[in-house]
Amino acid sequence: MKDENKVALFIDADNISHKYIEKIIDKSLEFGKIIIKRIYADWSKISNKENYKTEILKFSLTPMQHFSLTSNNKNATDMHLIADLMDVYINKDIDVFIIISSDSDYASVINKLRENNKFCIGMGETKSVQNYKNTFDKFIALDDENDENDEIQNEQKNYLIEQKKYLQKIILNLIDKNQEADFARIHQ
Repeated sequence: MKDENKVALFIDADNISHKYIEKIIDKSLEFGKIIIKRIYADWSKISNKENYKTEILKFSLTPMQHFSLTSNNKNATDMHLIADLMDVYINKDIDVFIIISSDSDYASVINKLRENNKFCIGMGETKSVQNYKNTFDKFIALDDENDENDEIQNEQKNYLIEQKKYLQKIILNLIDKNQEADFARIHQ
């Protein structure tokens, strides 16, 4: 995607762990400039508020509060997110909509956005229903072990490359004018 794309990010914190926030931001930046960064929950009921608070401050997310008005107001946060998403669609010039949730309640609004030529990306856990994943133009599994392993392998590969260069430099410095070297001194 192009850098000039304007991206709106909507995170359902009732459904997604705080531990994925950095990955969410990193992946979202691949699709353009993030104009809107909102995270939704009934923050009075979130058990690990401090973990979310740290991530919210670190990435300048806008926390959106929706109090449950009844004891079983299961979809209150979802409805708030959908209402805001449609408001942004109508009133802002956004190219890419990113919805972060493993909850399939957003399928209808995603279909509506795509009908109106908006690029929709979903992020969630691999446990998300396949039909929900298929609703998006692209779905990114946040708990995909391969993605994290690739990052670790790249870091290890870069480290080994640096170590190899360093060792080559040491060996070259040990070679004297007769083109001989005392390799026993490498450990020094």
